[in-house]
Amino acid sequence: MTSTAANPAVSDAVAAMPFQLDAELRRVTAWWLNHSIDEAHGGFLAEIGMDGQPEPKTPKRVILNTRILWSFSTVAMHTDDPHVNSAAKRARDYVLQHFVDQENGGVVWDLNAQGDAINTRKQGYAQAFALYGLAAYHRAFGDADCLEMARSLFECLEQHFRDPELNGYWEAFAQDWSPLEDVRLSEKDANAPKSMNTHLHILEAYTELYRSWPDPALKDAILNLIELHIDRIYDADSRHLRLFWDNDWTDTSEAISYGHDIEASWLIWEAAEVVGDEDILSRCRPAVLGLAEACLHEATGPNGELLNEKDIASGHVDATRIWWVQAEAMVGFLNAYQMTGDGRYLTRVQELWSFIERHVIDPQGEWRWHSKIDADENPYWAGPWKSFYHNSRALIEAASRLRAL
Repeated sequence: MTSTAANPAVSDAVAAMPFQLDAELRRVTAWWLNHSIDEAHGGFLAEIGMDGQPEPKTPKRVILNTRILWSFSTVAMHTDDPHVNSAAKRARDYVLQHFVDQENGGVVWDLNAQGDAINTRKQGYAQAFALYGLAAYHRAFGDADCLEMARSLFECLEQHFRDPELNGYWEAFAQDWSPLEDVRLSEKDANAPKSMNTHLHILEAYTELYRSWPDPALKDAILNLIELHIDRIYDADSRHLRLFWDNDWTDTSEAISYGHDIEASWLIWEAAEVVGDEDILSRCRPAVLGLAEACLHEATGPNGELLNEKDIASGHVDATRIWWVQAEAMVGFLNAYQMTGDGRYLTRVQELWSFIERHVIDPQGEWRWHSKIDADENPYWAGPWKSFYHNSRALIEAASRLRAL
């Protein structure tokens, strides 16, 4: 690592951060190893309450399980721990054996505790996370079956979800690929046929797959997704992402999501770097830095944390400090610092890590859904929408990037 004397912007506190991040990665990984294994039914527990007890009635969701697969697989690339390797294999086996629809292709949404499908809808978002986790497992362990299934999911997304006329990717279908009236990813989302969130995570998954399988068709799909993000999803006037559209790309967004803005800023740049296209790097740079700069100016809390979102019509800002938003902000602002050398971004990274240490991490558990200074109730340590994908990724990314300074 470059010394602090060689790089004056890197203080002693920043130089110490990679070791602190590594320690937290080991701690949170150990928590998942010790608390999330479902010994009774296989795979992983569907929900673990704030009292540390599992909730047996919660469905086993594909999002939780594929994110667990990605996290243990990626942590395995940075450690030499046989327990991590075993957990990654457990996640790999459970996803392939229980979530994959052998007859129709793709992965289904929810299982019961015994591993039987109870909600067979096909979300594009879910296909992306399954692809993401399987591609990471292949990269960690060289598993040919995982690579083949990841490639199959790429073909599934391109065949069933990609709009051949107006471009972009649709949200959801029934198990047999017939249309659905309600395509929402969650109750808080708009019932719109296209969304930023699905496009962003397809891009993230395709980027992961390209590291192992640099196929020309996959590269074309990544370039197309980057162009969609910078030309349609990103609004250059406001420097924010639009969130929802009709089929014809009529914008129906009602809010700005600061967490997704800062997450997208580094994921778009990462995708452009991985495919190695200088033209697309040049083209996406203004959008990437526009997102980071807007978050820096508009969404900074009193402790340097990142606020949640803003209602477009009223201008009301939801100041809730959500765990994944802080994690992604740390990487997003660090990426902006690496791109520009602007010390304001590095200062924000320090402030965010300090905030996470003081208000988000619980030494006796996982990261809190809401920080200690928010009045909102924390729903659970782990559950259908909360794994250690955001925090493990942020810890790994930030440590690696800080060492590169």
